[in-house]
Amino acid sequence: MICESKVGCFIGNVYVGALAYADDLALVAPSARAMRLLSYICDEYGKKFSIKFNAVKSARLYVGKRKQHSVCIPQFSVGGDDIPWVSQYTHLSHIISDNLDDKSENTSKRNSLCSNINNVLCYFYKQDPIVKQKLLWSYCADFYGSVLWDVNHPSVEDVCIAWSKGLKRIWQLPLRTHSGIVAPIYVWSVATEIGDYVPVCWLYC
Repeated sequence: MICESKVGCFIGNVYVGALAYADDLALVAPSARAMRLLSYICDEYGKKFSIKFNAVKSARLYVGKRKQHSVCIPQFSVGGDDIPWVSQYTHLSHIISDNLDDKSENTSKRNSLCSNINNVLCYFYKQDPIVKQKLLWSYCADFYGSVLWDVNHPSVEDVCIAWSKGLKRIWQLPLRTHSGIVAPIYVWSVATEIGDYVPVCWLYC
């Protein structure tokens, strides 16, 4: 029903006014009028198929270059209840901010990375560095949502530093070790995963 209405945002000829994944639904509209129409379509759909949309678990986010005060942002509702206004919202583990700044998202991913690295080092401390390196690659290198990052944002460097420190801790290298030495370790680990053996001694050249 929403797609057929053609109300909402487009990227070229591709409709992106309703982005759904499992039970998550994000409505994207260029104006308050369009958003109210999308909310109305959801209400009508809910009435038809006995579905109740939860306004408490929903959020409305105004995204734009110009800063908006809460008193100026239009009100929206679903199921007869007002949807709360927020400055940032977590959707599918990706933090979206109203100012289009990736700092909160990158900081969250950095903290998650540090936590995962600590878990690997804590639970597998008896394993040799090669095993821990593979565990780091398997459980800490997903970086879900990173394809949406602004790679020029300063906070991306914090993620890279955390990753580099994790490698140094696994190989028991001093934290002041130059990244030029750490980088070949990562290249070697990837090479061994695909069956292309590189001598370990090359890491310390």
